[in-house]
Amino acid sequence: MRFLIGFCLVLAIEPSNTLLAQGTKDKSNDATQTILSPLGLGTGATVALTQNGTTVSVAVSQQFEGKVLNFWQLGMSGTLDKQGQAQVFSSQDSDAPGFQGKVGLGYSSFYAKDTSTDADDVAKQQTQFRGEAWCMDTLAALNKTLPKPGELPKDSTCAATLTKMQSILADQPATMTQPAKDTAKLIVDTLSGLSEKYGALERSGACTTFKDKAPVVYQFCPASGKPQSSIEEQKKIYPNAYKQDVKKELSPFYFTVAGNWIPSVTSVEYRAVTAGVADLATKHEFHRLLEGGSFDFATYYERLSWGADVAYGEAVKVKLQHVCQTTTSGTYTAQDCSDVMVGAPNPKRTKSITSAIAVNPLVPLSFPLLFRPGTQVTYHFEQRSDGHSTTLKWPIYFAGLSSPMKLVFGFEPTWNWDTDPKSRKKFSVSLFAGARPGVLN
Repeated sequence: MRFLIGFCLVLAIEPSNTLLAQGTKDKSNDATQTILSPLGLGTGATVALTQNGTTVSVAVSQQFEGKVLNFWQLGMSGTLDKQGQAQVFSSQDSDAPGFQGKVGLGYSSFYAKDTSTDADDVAKQQTQFRGEAWCMDTLAALNKTLPKPGELPKDSTCAATLTKMQSILADQPATMTQPAKDTAKLIVDTLSGLSEKYGALERSGACTTFKDKAPVVYQFCPASGKPQSSIEEQKKIYPNAYKQDVKKELSPFYFTVAGNWIPSVTSVEYRAVTAGVADLATKHEFHRLLEGGSFDFATYYERLSWGADVAYGEAVKVKLQHVCQTTTSGTYTAQDCSDVMVGAPNPKRTKSITSAIAVNPLVPLSFPLLFRPGTQVTYHFEQRSDGHSTTLKWPIYFAGLSSPMKLVFGFEPTWNWDTDPKSRKKFSVSLFAGARPGVLN
């Protein structure tokens, strides 16, 4: 069993006003941030500790105006061995470990000019709706604490709910304590003072007031640390308010296409073989830049994401053997042992196809949770001149609620099949944890 723990450092964060109805413009559903993922690299940096060393992955994507091409992406991964030396990285254990890159240009409907303009409009309208929903949630919670609760409008506006709440407060019995009256008045007066402007800044100011003086409703403030309802959940509770505030809907379907250059730097120690005899005493280093190209295509529809990657390039098959050099002096014997390759590496042309499907969140929930489950299945087939290999990965993870940086953790079973008699079948389970943007729910 393989054990993996990772964490991520965000290099760039999209401003909050770039939120789309279905997610953010930095769209990526790959929770493990794989360099070869057809679902998009996602902006961020990952440091992962594995049994083979420490792997560092960095990815950046950026949009620009264009009718044919409108975004670029850059990803790099490198592995440090136990001696702190960088080696070649590959997503396949059977290949040489170490450093790999991905540089691509493509077109994404997320970044289309019309989509971006519509997204900004929808984001503003959704902000207004979320403020209305927050106001009505706050007043509903206050109503439940009253000695004589009233009947509030179930799906109206904050202004109408406030008017009704004022009449309910006027009808409270004389037994209502003064502190309770003061708290209720504070809540109503604070909401009334917002003048139907419920942006993030206005809500933040109100929440600062509620934190110490009205903790009963502070739970609906993001700073409280309590799970917050998503906009889809609020839409189900207040459908009429949503229709009134949000006049425009974005398409639930998006796609991306990209062409990529995939270089990898190979560095491996080996022992030469001459006329069938291995020279185990002389060390040799194999260095080479392996090049390849790939074409990515991915589609996104609501919770479902699917993508495919077709690649052609070079790969090095590394088979390490335990080699020891013995030094004898009199009765003293010393051994210097290391895992090396016997015979010079022989780069070969490879063709591969990778397909991934992701569902996030895995199950639609009608109540807020701090973390929501998601899953992804990735299939990789590689054809070499000396055979072929197949890899199946099935990460199941939990991602935090939508925010610029998310905590993501889970486990990933991996199955490998290879025509090489020494490889054949392998099974491993990776545990991973991290914080990175782009994993949506």
